[in-house]
Amino acid sequence: MLFSEGHVRRGLPLTRIAEVAAANPARAFNLWGRKGALAVGFDADLTVLDPALTRTVTADLLLSGQDHCPFEGVRVTGWPVTTVVGGRVAFHEGKTVGEPSGSYLHR
Repeated sequence: MLFSEGHVRRGLPLTRIAEVAAANPARAFNLWGRKGALAVGFDADLTVLDPALTRTVTADLLLSGQDHCPFEGVRVTGWPVTTVVGGRVAFHEGKTVGEPSGSYLHR
């Protein structure tokens, strides 16, 4: 949504999206140094999107445990194709890959 509505429709710089979606929350929750940037020593969590891929958002398409989505029916440009969590591919081309993983991070 940030890419489609912010960058594509309104020209929001990608660097600003990275600040708002990753760096600033990591700092706010005292996780900076491990989360919030692509740098040595940080977790390798990232999503790769195809900037030309257009989709209409549905709860089913999001592979969520929820049966609804506040963006249901919205057509967006730029869609995730791969997600990497902790350096491992967790999602690729519409399908989850491997077993779920993660750990609680204390603030």
